[in-house]
Amino acid sequence: EDGVIRSTNVLQFETSESALNSVEFMVHGERGTRVTSVSGYALSRWTAGSYNATASMIHVRAYFKKSNLDSSATLHVHTEFDTDSAAKTQTLSLPRIECVGALRQTGHIGVIKVANSVELHQYKAVGLARAEPTDISSQLRLNTDRPIMLAYKYLNPKYTLYLSSTSHTAMDTLEAVVDRVHYEALAMDTHVMHSLLVMMKSTKLQYLEIQGIPSDASMFTLIVNGVQTKPVKGGNTEDSLLIPLLVGLNTETANNGLGVKTSIELRYFSTHDPLGEEGSLGLPLPQVTLPISVVTAELRLPKIYSYNFTGDFGNEGAEWLKYPVPSSFSYIKGKRVVPKNYKFSRLDDVLEDETSQNEDGGAIQMEIPQSGRSYFFQRLLVVNTPLSLNITYFPPLATTKPSAPSFWDNLRSFFG
Repeated sequence: EDGVIRSTNVLQFETSESALNSVEFMVHGERGTRVTSVSGYALSRWTAGSYNATASMIHVRAYFKKSNLDSSATLHVHTEFDTDSAAKTQTLSLPRIECVGALRQTGHIGVIKVANSVELHQYKAVGLARAEPTDISSQLRLNTDRPIMLAYKYLNPKYTLYLSSTSHTAMDTLEAVVDRVHYEALAMDTHVMHSLLVMMKSTKLQYLEIQGIPSDASMFTLIVNGVQTKPVKGGNTEDSLLIPLLVGLNTETANNGLGVKTSIELRYFSTHDPLGEEGSLGLPLPQVTLPISVVTAELRLPKIYSYNFTGDFGNEGAEWLKYPVPSSFSYIKGKRVVPKNYKFSRLDDVLEDETSQNEDGGAIQMEIPQSGRSYFFQRLLVVNTPLSLNITYFPPLATTKPSAPSFWDNLRSFFG
């Protein structure tokens, strides 16, 4: 793991004497091998010292408390040594432990791999026989979540095991992906209210950069995973905002290193020139600097105009979306207590819980009014592409109703 070979050894001692006072064993390994810890029941202390200056042999003595130990004892010994991390291929000798004064010593060995960019194979094995992973002690086998690649058994501790190691170059992978982005804009006479909903998954990302924010944008509100927070000014461009992602998370899932689902709601206002009888209006969509599966947009425009659209979504707005708008979510759990056998109803969905109170004085989320005529747009698989919608508005074309036929026209058509 990361250029370090670590070993965990379980030593079980049995004696015919009434109690064990101390045990001794030698650790044989590569030059630079270290004994990092020795632990066990009723262990009082342990010492480790170099036994041979020309070879890596470490003499370890463990002392037990007499009053708490019978004729058997178990020790957990951890060792490690550094490898040449710059070497592409190398041969590694695994450390082994030889108990001093033991009449008989048998055991099993299991090899697991933590680093995904390293390939291991057996190079040389002397005094060892291949075994099944299930033959290894459960104290070792059940303490790892990795599969056992190589398993051996031995009847004599004077064995030799060499492994060939090949290091591969690990490629960069995405730390976050965006499943959905939904953008809404309500255009009025001199202002536009923007709303951005982002549904994403991330593992280690701390901030999400959003570009294309208008320079005159103001009155921001931000909710991440149901928790009110504040955006940060920064990023690679002057029109960027940084959205903190480590807010309101499920800590158990996040600490396990799993992809964490995150919900982001960002709203703000911008200004534009007053709408006249005709003209144009440009709406650059906020750009998320991650691959996006589906982007949808809804524009709400005044009903008194007719419109033409250009940009990255085509020339016509749809009347509905093929992909429904996702709902934001929260990891916050309610604390309202109800009696046993309580019958829940729809009223419980709107009751305020004490966790919904804004205790930290954060921003207030403003709802977008249902006004104007809606035009819908959508696009799939957007990668590092800024999207924009350009709107041309003009008065609606005058339509003339056909005049009703006169009495004589009806009479003439009746008689042919």
